[in-house]
Amino acid sequence: NKYRWMNSGKQVHFGMGVEGIEFASGELKVAGFYHRDKDVPALGGATDGRASGVLTSHTLDMRLQKIQLQHQHYLNLWALYAHRPADPGLGYPERDGHGTGFWIDSPGVGSGVNRLGLTYRTGAAIPISTANANPASESRGYDLQHAYEWELPKTYRWGGARRFAFEWIVIARDNNLGMDGARGESVQWYSTGAHPVVYLSDYWSLATELGIDYVDNETLGISGTLTKTAIALQLQRSEERRV
Repeated sequence: NKYRWMNSGKQVHFGMGVEGIEFASGELKVAGFYHRDKDVPALGGATDGRASGVLTSHTLDMRLQKIQLQHQHYLNLWALYAHRPADPGLGYPERDGHGTGFWIDSPGVGSGVNRLGLTYRTGAAIPISTANANPASESRGYDLQHAYEWELPKTYRWGGARRFAFEWIVIARDNNLGMDGARGESVQWYSTGAHPVVYLSDYWSLATELGIDYVDNETLGISGTLTKTAIALQLQRSEERRV
């Protein structure tokens, strides 16, 4: 019940970076990651007879954050480069990709914060999922020479009360796999949900979520709607009290 819409370090094998660099009236953050995608099936043209193996790749994530536009309105810029070396033994060619985007933080209703973003990714810069930052691969139905992805997230966060916090999110994503399917090349995803949290004490909280998703998978020729509810009892340090 927590959507990390731009988490470049999720499930990476190794990474390091720097932050807090003052640059162009904002804060510059740079991080590099080494990825190891395990148990990837071999493709046609594999040369060493393995049924599966490990694909490695590298990404460089750069962000220039907190550029003040006007009072309490801030622009944040993002760019990413990804490189996957060839693995002839598994039948995978060399592939590259890039990502670019921005998000704007501005005051919301009450003491809340609005965030509106837009990202664009190509090729090896497209992650497997929001919970796995390893680059997508041909074994998952992608042609990384032509694949691209657009995503538009909109969030509202409010945490102005001692015992209550709230988050609302709307997401639109067009994931083009670069290969023709039953009705086309894209998987389109639209989602919205509310995420309230009640703090029972300094260490315990109760989190809930109500949401609805719609997916149109042109590659498989199917579409459908999912409604979801979730509830979780959370134990956390008192300084981590946030949505």
